[in-house]
Amino acid sequence: MRRLKVWIVTPELHRQGGTERCLAEQVERWRTRFDVRLYTMWVEGVDLAGVAVRRIPRLPGPHLLRYLWWFATNTLVRAWDVWSQGRPDVVHSPGVNCPDATAMSVHIVFGKYWDRVRAGITIDPFSFRRAVRTAHRIMYLSLLRTLERFIYSGPATIWGISRKDARMLETRFGRPSGSVQTIPHGVDVRQFSPGARLQRRSEARATLGVNGSRVLLLISNDVRNKGADTAIRALSLLPDDVMLAVAGRVDASLVRTWALESGGADRVGLWAHTPDVLNYYAAADVLLAPSREDAFHLPALEALACGLPAVVSAKAGISELVEDGSHALVLRDPEDPTECAHLVRRILESPALAEGLARQGRALAEQYSWDANAEKTAAVIEREATTPRVLVLAPHAWGTGGIERATRTMLKALADLYGPERVGLLSVWGGRDPLSCRVLWRGPVAAGATRVPPWIKLRFTFAALVAARRWRRRLVIIAYHPHLAPVAWACRVLSGAPYIVWSHGREVWEPLLPQVRWSLRLADVVAAPSQFTASALQRISGVGDDRFAVVPHAVPPEIDFPLSSRSLRPPKVLSVSRLMPEHAYKGIDTLVAAWPQVSRAVPEAELLVVGDGSDRVRLEHDTLRLGLDGRVRFCGRLDDGELAKAYAEAALFALPVRTTVGVGAGGEGFGLVFLEAAAAGLPVVAGNGGAIPEVVRDGETGLLVNPEAPDEVGAAIVRLLQNPDLAQRMGEAARRRALEEFSYDRFRQRLGELIEQVQRTS
Repeated sequence: MRRLKVWIVTPELHRQGGTERCLAEQVERWRTRFDVRLYTMWVEGVDLAGVAVRRIPRLPGPHLLRYLWWFATNTLVRAWDVWSQGRPDVVHSPGVNCPDATAMSVHIVFGKYWDRVRAGITIDPFSFRRAVRTAHRIMYLSLLRTLERFIYSGPATIWGISRKDARMLETRFGRPSGSVQTIPHGVDVRQFSPGARLQRRSEARATLGVNGSRVLLLISNDVRNKGADTAIRALSLLPDDVMLAVAGRVDASLVRTWALESGGADRVGLWAHTPDVLNYYAAADVLLAPSREDAFHLPALEALACGLPAVVSAKAGISELVEDGSHALVLRDPEDPTECAHLVRRILESPALAEGLARQGRALAEQYSWDANAEKTAAVIEREATTPRVLVLAPHAWGTGGIERATRTMLKALADLYGPERVGLLSVWGGRDPLSCRVLWRGPVAAGATRVPPWIKLRFTFAALVAARRWRRRLVIIAYHPHLAPVAWACRVLSGAPYIVWSHGREVWEPLLPQVRWSLRLADVVAAPSQFTASALQRISGVGDDRFAVVPHAVPPEIDFPLSSRSLRPPKVLSVSRLMPEHAYKGIDTLVAAWPQVSRAVPEAELLVVGDGSDRVRLEHDTLRLGLDGRVRFCGRLDDGELAKAYAEAALFALPVRTTVGVGAGGEGFGLVFLEAAAAGLPVVAGNGGAIPEVVRDGETGLLVNPEAPDEVGAAIVRLLQNPDLAQRMGEAARRRALEEFSYDRFRQRLGELIEQVQRTS
């Protein structure tokens, strides 16, 4: 079996920082699983046997210029390698190192960091050097934040190292809730162990000159963020034999200033950065980590593995793993030196507590080995390399009609199949409710049936083209309406991805625009919810038999359909329809015309019409003219809960749809409302044309009638109302068929098979 080609892009690879240490441990384990190629400027202390390394020269100078050089150069070098050696399966980057990474671990979000520090950034006009340094810092962070917004909102799979950061990534970069995984750092439980720490303790304490002192250890490369000032102020509240050791690449002058201000300069030591940090853990009595903001804090996990009691900040990702008082003590407010000192004192003054923390902390660390971390991240990379991405082009994903509800069902099915982060939606008309996908573009909220203005068409098309180009790896495009087929074709030209066009009904029963017909013929698959619609479209478009797929709609999972309670009186007949002149084929006028006949036979019967639109006034006038006031009730639009209740309270469902094919076509290409009624256990009275006989079986799940004959419609309704046993048998058969043949699970399976077929043959 071919090993996946994984290209890793990182400026540095070593074990001297949390991010770099994490990647170093992963690479050493991935090289036996993947075909790894590394793009970097500096490597130290990492076993890269079997790894192809492409070194980018390091450019001296300020951070901004070095970063721009690194970002541009590694991108160009990899573009050359793609041209000469072929494309990799996955490009992995820890953070923002390139524009085209497809799998990314996020250890710091600079937008979040900027929110925290920007209030304290000021340019000193009286010091040219400080002003230049501050301006450089602002420009550097601004560039990183801009790239984050672009890259993290793109198609790449990303993961965070804490749940807090994962949720923040979702919120900041428009990713669905729960879609960003959390993979905490690991620890080498063989290198960092209680035995190794105790074995080194005497020598380490003597070498570091701390015999006779109780040592608090703080490890940091950023003393402000890691809360060294809080630790120093807490030190003044502790006994005189307690000292603080600040280790790492630190701003020594700043630490000394804080120590002088607190009056404890002689009790604060500066320990140089070392790759052999185990000596520091051996010499210490407590690890202190009062971080103001920390994605994880790897030294805390290493300390726990060594059996060193720890005080960790609630603002650090490590706090999500520990149980306060069991594995470590958690500092709720990293700005509060009194709380910090109190927690340290608890450990120093209670040997039993210290021993318990050491024992439980070690047990926790054993669950987070680097082997486990590398296995989880490798699984994410493999999933990225083998799982499709899907772009859905839809007219409206938030509306109340059948096509809109079917759109949401399809989006949910795709999200269940591939993950919501791999499903991108571009909708001509917009809405506000959350969907189970990534919304890449939405138009304005539509007010009823509205023609799409040219400026919306242009913006939608441009957004679709950009998305198709960015999402092009393992991409399938779905145009969920035939009129969007030309846009899908243009997306294929730009991305090379196959596309599927979904037809629904009457929009393909009449002559098509030339560009629509042409785009349908070039589609990889044209899907229809019924054989009737597929046959009509084939005659009109000329698409070959081998390009068609019939995929019936499913019972919408967004509505819970309880069984109808037919014992309710008066008997209610439910009808659901848009009340628009262009939807007059739905047959609400026929129902109104038939109702005097129903009322004479079943005086207590009531007709409930759910839906709204400009044709409602005419229909209400007809109701009054026929003397049906109080017997026919127009309920307007109902939300999903109210609609489910209406189905539950009805005795049967009626919608005598009229079907015409050709110019001025009308009718149901499937009839999702009939499926909803069936799921609620209602027998159906429906028109006998179009695709309806494929959904409603005459005499088994309902009665099919001539929709042009109000007398026949009325007679069918009366028959079911006067024969409750027949209605119940039909309702039970309808529900059974709906939940078996038209179940959501079956639809999802069919959709997955269709996506797989398109990818295999494209």
